[in-house]
Amino acid sequence: MKNEQNLTPQAKLRRLRLLAYDALKAYSFKYSKLELLNHSCKQITYKIHTQKTTYILRLQQSNTYNTPSKINMEFNWLNSLQKHTNLIVPTPISTIHGKNSIKISHESIQDPYICSVTKWVEGKVILRKNGPGQKTLSQVGHNMAILHQHSQTYMKNKFLKSHHLDYQGLFSRNTSFLSKSTSIPYTKHQIELIKKVKSQCKTVMNRLGKSHDVFGLIHADLLQLNYIIHKGHVRFIDFADCGRGFYLYDLAVTCHGLWGLDEKNSQRDTFLGSYINQHPIPDKQLKHLPLFTAIRAISVLQFLEHLPTPILKKQLAHQFHHIKKVL
Repeated sequence: MKNEQNLTPQAKLRRLRLLAYDALKAYSFKYSKLELLNHSCKQITYKIHTQKTTYILRLQQSNTYNTPSKINMEFNWLNSLQKHTNLIVPTPISTIHGKNSIKISHESIQDPYICSVTKWVEGKVILRKNGPGQKTLSQVGHNMAILHQHSQTYMKNKFLKSHHLDYQGLFSRNTSFLSKSTSIPYTKHQIELIKKVKSQCKTVMNRLGKSHDVFGLIHADLLQLNYIIHKGHVRFIDFADCGRGFYLYDLAVTCHGLWGLDEKNSQRDTFLGSYINQHPIPDKQLKHLPLFTAIRAISVLQFLEHLPTPILKKQLAHQFHHIKKVL
């Protein structure tokens, strides 16, 4: 059998589909159709059609980041959000044995994967070339504030073993940044900026500490792709990256997603204003948001590595242009 590393992307997806079929045997529903939705270096998702309900099946490569305990944390939080807030979020689905996830492998796939399933959330992803718009981002800010307020109460009453999106969690698994093995063609100036951001990150995060008013469960990936619109209302989906982190980092992810789309910062200001109106942030914390936005930019550089060189260089120029502006 052909080595997985030598497979074309299409051939690898065909093999992963076999993995998905095997995973579905662990669930009680009978499906009529399995539809590929998205595949990236982080995960593969399928839309599962049944006679009555639609689901999402998620496959993630099993490693120290993607573990059953992490999915337990995610699903427990989703259940609590549904019970204690008015937010519409994905409903976790257990296996026939009551598990939140299963580790699945196939003879044609080199590494095992973690499979989890949630109910489909009705709504549409609306991607606008000039940003989501102030109306949408006002709702995103309001809903994120509710998310963080719930997290503060939830974390006080739960001892959760979950991955942390602190300095160690954000950068320890990104050691390829400046290693000799990286294929990213950083310039000398870009390398200096990375070092500067990481240094300031460590200092500021240590200063902020991890009390419940600054640090708790966050979504950590609220970009346009991960909030959908249904009848004019914003809903959050894809909590795969959630974990314990700084609330400022959650805000920074959304702000970073507006880079290049919101030159006058009117959408960002609407987003932040709506959040602060629901969940005020002291100025001594808020002043660090530009740094956290740069931290987000640096932390996702690893995902650019697979891009063709011309696109990679263009993306690097874009990211570092904005990093310089916020530092």
